[in-house]
Amino acid sequence: MGDGPAPARGGLHLRELQEGVRALPKDYAIATAQGRRAKAWRNKRMAWDEFSAWMREPRRTPETAAEYAAMAKAERDAAKDGPCYVAGYLEGGRRRQGSVARRSMVVLDADSSDDGLWGDYLMLVGAQALMYPTHSSTAASPKHRLVVPLAREVSADEYVPLALKLAETLGAERFDATTYQPSRLMYAPSRSMDAPYELMECGGDPLDPDEWLALYPDWRDASCWPLPGCGARSRADKAPDPRGKAGTVGAFCRAHSVEEAIEGFLADVYEPCGEGRWTYTGGSSYGGAVAYEGLWLYSNHATDPAGGQLCNAYDLVRIHRFGELDAEAKPDTPVASLPSSKAMREWAAGLEGVSLELARAAADSAHDDFLAEPLEADDSWKKDLEKDPRTGAVLSSAGNIGLVLARDPGLAGKLRRDAESDAVWVVAERLPWREVPKGRALWTDGDDANLRIYLETRYGIVNKAKVDDAVSHFADAAPYDPLGEYLDALPGWDGVPRVDRLLVDLMGAEDTAYVRAVTRKTLCAAVRRAREPGCKFDHMLILEGAQGLGKSTLFSKLAGEWFTDALSLEDVRLPKVAAEKLQGRWIVEVAELDGMAKASIERLKSFLSTAEDNYRAAFKHRARGYRRRCIVVGTVNNLDGYLRDATGNRRFWPVRVTARLDHRRLDAAAVAQVWAEAAALEAAGEALYLEGDVERAAQEAQRHAMETDPREGLVLAYLDTPVPVGFEGYTAEERDEFWSLRADFGAGGDGAEAAAEPREAVSVMEIWHECLRQPATKPTRNDSYQIAAILKKAGWEPTGKTKKLKAYGYVKTYERGENAKPEF
Repeated sequence: MGDGPAPARGGLHLRELQEGVRALPKDYAIATAQGRRAKAWRNKRMAWDEFSAWMREPRRTPETAAEYAAMAKAERDAAKDGPCYVAGYLEGGRRRQGSVARRSMVVLDADSSDDGLWGDYLMLVGAQALMYPTHSSTAASPKHRLVVPLAREVSADEYVPLALKLAETLGAERFDATTYQPSRLMYAPSRSMDAPYELMECGGDPLDPDEWLALYPDWRDASCWPLPGCGARSRADKAPDPRGKAGTVGAFCRAHSVEEAIEGFLADVYEPCGEGRWTYTGGSSYGGAVAYEGLWLYSNHATDPAGGQLCNAYDLVRIHRFGELDAEAKPDTPVASLPSSKAMREWAAGLEGVSLELARAAADSAHDDFLAEPLEADDSWKKDLEKDPRTGAVLSSAGNIGLVLARDPGLAGKLRRDAESDAVWVVAERLPWREVPKGRALWTDGDDANLRIYLETRYGIVNKAKVDDAVSHFADAAPYDPLGEYLDALPGWDGVPRVDRLLVDLMGAEDTAYVRAVTRKTLCAAVRRAREPGCKFDHMLILEGAQGLGKSTLFSKLAGEWFTDALSLEDVRLPKVAAEKLQGRWIVEVAELDGMAKASIERLKSFLSTAEDNYRAAFKHRARGYRRRCIVVGTVNNLDGYLRDATGNRRFWPVRVTARLDHRRLDAAAVAQVWAEAAALEAAGEALYLEGDVERAAQEAQRHAMETDPREGLVLAYLDTPVPVGFEGYTAEERDEFWSLRADFGAGGDGAEAAAEPREAVSVMEIWHECLRQPATKPTRNDSYQIAAILKKAGWEPTGKTKKLKAYGYVKTYERGENAKPEF
């Protein structure tokens, strides 16, 4: 047992109380729940008298003490499960690592209690407290819960060293190794039906946390904490080596030590601060994360999401990279079933080192399978393998690798290249190391690793660069066009028209010639791009409608595995990024077009006009051209307008949809018939542009999709207000006087001059000063653009000329167009 501050029957110095430095707390933050599996916790405040009264009445459970002792652990856990608490405040009412905002009491579980614990507390500490037996306590093996209220609330970072120091003073060996965790739940008193219960209470003042924390040279320095009592060293020694675990966990731990994982993936989360120690950057203490043999890390930082747990390298990275995904998971969800585990497995499997470890493990476990491949009818080709004349070992030469890829029954003829997307495909039922779903799949980095393991296992061939070159060579020799094969394999069109009315029937679009035309031309463009990559099509069908109607789902069902919605407006700014996302796709959706800036619209229009993308792909040495084989579509939830250029919207084909997509009407057979009809229409020469009345209807749809400026009505009223003859020669003062005599635009007023003519020309400056009543400064470039957009939308056309006005000097003018006749 250690030495604490001299007991003061409450822990506060008399001088502090007399001088009023700190008032005693009137109540304490307590979070409560009805059981250990509760997701929602209730934050409240309780006076000490109220809390101690709660502790005086234990909940009685129906089993006897003897029956409880005979239960299996799971049964005992269920029997004692009931009302519980955390003596503090939980952020968001959720109990998880890092959610404790502050603690109001220290609560310690003494699983190795004895009759002297309470006496030691009274003698060595003496602050206000209570202690009660836990559900498992017996005369032969007493277990108690010590509750010590604090004179002030402490942070989670302060709580750990405070609780450790208190336990050290009383004998750390008495206490559970995990009892110091700020988020640890404690059960309210409960006992078996015949078990005795005695509550021990000590009056006085609450414990002064500052006095106890001052016992450290610096409480923030975790190297000063009495950590051996936490048992991390002992637990690390007893834990099985994580490198021996199956699957991705073991592979990751073999590929990365804890130190390497921190340096490679969590450098912004932990800072090194000495041999084998790190500081969690999100906390206020330091040096509290300790590594053991490169296999484990135990973090004593209370606010660390990985704190209070013995973590291997895999779990440490999982918690920090993907732990937020577990926010809605049930408390008793197995770790392997957590959303973070699924995300971690998928991410980790793509790392080169992990992929190689998985491949090696697969090769080890599948070695017999490799050897058990069906016997070849003719294996005479193996005599042509080049061998080392001294040892007879097969050489790792390009010729040998090529011969194996060409003749080995597990590999021969299974690699093909999609010339348009440059991707390598596996076209076979299986590879020696895995089954191939649907008889075809993309060749992955994992396949590269497995192939190298296979060649080494079966033939002793080891040469990564030559193996990679051979894969590329043999794939190039066997062109593959999965999209073209899909179209070629379509059934004949059954003659039932579906294409024109697809949006009408499935999504409640208005049945107009325009809607039918843009639906037809979009689908025909998809077929033509598949048949003739890079053919001209610079239009974009945009589905407008409320969220949740299934706009994206429609495109996904039509394009199947060749659909993506991963392209964003931000990607369009980066041509290579955008182009890479098009490869291997047929329909590409740009979602969330709401609120496009003018620059975004211009970039998008330029992007739509591109028929071939030229760039150097990742891991390639030279740039090449990729002809576009896809169409680009859009979706938008904002029904208040999203286009901003009144004259440059011809590429956009907006269609308003109102009904939720019925998935049952678009099964695989229906999709096949839609494409069969579209293919027939395309083969018949369907034009991919609009003309005549349909083009004019498109312009009207584009106008309705324009973003609405709240000043539009005011400007239109101003434009329709007649002005006196000779108004162009008015000075600024005369113009102000003219407009001031009108109650509002479009009406006369007392003393108003005779208004003899409608306005046929106007400038941005006039609208800025006279309509919008702005100060005598020039409008900004953005202001001018917005006013010009209102004019264009209203049918006013720029003349490209300048005119001199007495009030404003030389200005650029707009003239009233055919669609902008005055309404008076």
